[in-house]
Parts: sequence; C-alpha cells; structure tokens
Amino acid sequence: MRKVLSYVTIAILLSCIVLGSVVQAESHAVMDDQKLSSINKTISMDSPKVDKDKILLPKFTNNGKILVDKTYEGRYPGLVLMNTSKKVQEDKSGFDVIENPSSFIVRMKKSEANLEKQLSADSSDVSASALAASSTVYITGAYYNWYWIQDVIFDNQITIYNAGPNTASGQVILWSLEDSYGYAAPFNNLAPYTSTTVTVPFMPLSGTSIGFKPIGTEVRVSPGDTTTHFVNLTAYSGTYGIEVYDNDANHLPDPDGGENIGVSDLYNQYNYAILREAATAAECVEETYNAFDTSNSIRFYVSSNMNSNDGYPYSQYTASDQYIISHGYEGMCDEYATLAVSFERALRIPAKYYSMDYRDTSGILRGHAFLVIWDGNRWVHSDPAFCSSFDDPQIYKRFGYTHIHLKNMRYADDSVVMSDPYGDQLLLQWNDFQIITDLGEPSEYN
Repeated sequence: MRKVLSYVTIAILLSCIVLGSVVQAESHAVMDDQKLSSINKTISMDSPKVDKDKILLPKFTNNGKILVDKTYEGRYPGLVLMNTSKKVQEDKSGFDVIENPSSFIVRMKKSEANLEKQLSADSSDVSASALAASSTVYITGAYYNWYWIQDVIFDNQITIYNAGPNTASGQVILWSLEDSYGYAAPFNNLAPYTSTTVTVPFMPLSGTSIGFKPIGTEVRVSPGDTTTHFVNLTAYSGTYGIEVYDNDANHLPDPDGGENIGVSDLYNQYNYAILREAATAAECVEETYNAFDTSNSIRFYVSSNMNSNDGYPYSQYTASDQYIISHGYEGMCDEYATLAVSFERALRIPAKYYSMDYRDTSGILRGHAFLVIWDGNRWVHSDPAFCSSFDDPQIYKRFGYTHIHLKNMRYADDSVVMSDPYGDQLLLQWNDFQIITDLGEPSEYN
C-alpha cells in the first residue's frame, strides 16, 4: 500500500456540522428552471471555503476484509501463499523492452545479451537455493494484466528459459506482493537451452484491499520446489496492478445497469493516469475493503487536494477529470464532484453527479453540486466541497438551507451544444448533459 496525504494535517480536530463553522459550502447563484440553460456560476463575496486543516479523517468499518490463509489454497485451484521469510534469487539485469501494447496490459522482455548478464551475475553469486535445483530456469518475458477486477480470472503469459544443465519441470507463479498470495501454473520437461511461455491464470480475491498492487513473478524448479528466479514486475515496469470492485450480480452491481460506472466527457476513468490517482485516493489514509469505506477515503482525498477557484473557466464551465488533474486541482463545487465521481467509477463504484439548488438563510436561490455512491445497499451522500461531508444529507438543512432540490446530471457530452468547442474538456454546466432527471425535494435532504 502507498499512503499519500497531501495538503492536510493528520491531527484533525473539529466537526463542521455546527451552523457558523468556518467550513461551509461553495455555492453559486442560480436562476429559475427556464433560464438554467444559460446560467453562469457566480459566488457571493462572503462565500466560505473548505478549511483543509479541519477536514475530518474518515472512520472505516473494514467490513468485508478477509485474511488469506492456508484454507484458501484448498478453495482456489492454483492459489499459493508466499513465504515472506524465504530468500529468493532476484533478478539482476532488468528488462530491455517495456511497453503497453493494449489497454490494461504490460509487456516486458529480456534480450539474449541481457540474459547473458544475468547468467554471468548468477555464476559468481549462486544462492544455496539455486544450487539445489536440477536446472536454473529464468524469467525472460512477461505479458501481464494490471487491471484487477475482484473475483475475475485473467490470464498472464510468462516466458521462461532453461539455462541447463538438465531438463526442467516446475511451476511459474504470479504474485500479489502486497497480499502475499499468488497463483501457480506448471511447466514440464523443458529441455536445456530452450524457452517456453507459461499461461498463469490469476484471480484477485474479493475482500482484499482496493488500490495499488505491486506484482511479482517467480519460477520454481523440481525437485524441492526450488526458486531459481524472481522478478518484481512493478519495480521494472513502473506499473502497479490496480485492484477494483466487481460489478456482477453477486458483488457490487449498478442498480441502473451500468450507467453509473460508464465513461463520459467528464469522466475518463479507464486510463492509467486516472486509475492511479483513484487508487491513491482509495488508500490515502489506510487500506479499504468495501465501497462505503473506499468512497469515504475518496471524499477525504478530493477535499484535501482540491483548491477552490471561482475564476475562469470554472465560473462558466464544468471541467473534466483530466482537465482538473492537469491544471493543478482547481475548481468549484462541480469540479470537486466531477473528480470524486471519476475516482469512484474508476474503482467500479457506481456514482451519480447531482446538481442542487436551494434557498439560503436569506432566501436567496443558490446552487451546488455533489455526488452519491452505491455501497451495495443504498445511495450514500458524499460532498467533498461542503464541509467535506459524507453520508450526511441533512447537513444542508442544519445550515438553515431550505427547498433543497436535486437533479441527476446524466451522460455528460461536450458535443450537445455545437457553439461550445468540442474536445477542450470544458463542458457547459447544464447544456452539455444529454439527460437531466429532476428528483424534486427528497425528504432525506429537507
């Protein structure tokens, strides 16, 4: 796990549920529904901002967490546990070719010259483990998947070379180094000085943590199941595995049939840069094991890293996730919500973007944006811009706000309005959504 806490003090102090707190909502004045299509966001001069020193650390339930022990070896064919005290023969020469030939795949290859360096290094520093093997077998290539959906099997191809002197049999293992388990696949009767490619199926276990997963591979030779070569694939490629939730009927299905994990012109969540950021958000405090806790961590991360900016273009447009990240994590409440929705969907947690209009304590009609996430049982409120609040839909009412009216902003599409430049990652706040579903004034918010 990689812990990342940016712009925030760990000594978190105060709740912001009390009226008059220094941490309040970022809001903008709105017009009536007939004029919403031409609205520009504006912020009153006294609009308060999120105080990052008072953002509450999430409290995690750790529901669903499993301990991977010996019982799993019998339940899941091919699963093996790592002996963390065992010394292994690690790679010494690296890989020459590292590329991403397609989505979610990394390919690595060791050239013959590079292999010679490995052989030379090992001849002068041979471990007792390697000496016990009948032949020394090396890993010379890997074609592996880094996008890990829990409880879904995917194949990885590991190429090995038998450096002799004898015919070799054994197994190749792909490891989740953080979780200390992997899956093994056999190879048999590999002749000296020849290569073969072994397909190693891998299934990330539901109940292990969401986010970054360093990946390794190992070859063991019979007799004695002796390790002759180990490679930390992530160390060489720079590409972590990223573990995400499963949206099938038995795990975390989207109640709307997949709409709330889909991509759009605001949410580009299935590229590696966004997924890396989402994984960072998921474990920025500690590891999380269920959608509720992961979403709370994302809320905390977005609140802690975003910087309020009510200038152009944020005053007129809603920026996409890629725009926000590449422009210094700035924006207004809709950018906070957009980034959080993108991170949720990247990790396959269903999430909706909500627009809200309400009457403030002076009776002025104002607007706001937040999100809701599906935790497997209900839609949970999350608002990184308003007190960094989570699972607290009554917070607006406690501030004295009334007539809280919600709209579900669906299918963001920068091409809806022809006069708005397409592809600039800046969308008109109302016009560039294909569907806007009016939810009225839900009782849980009023």
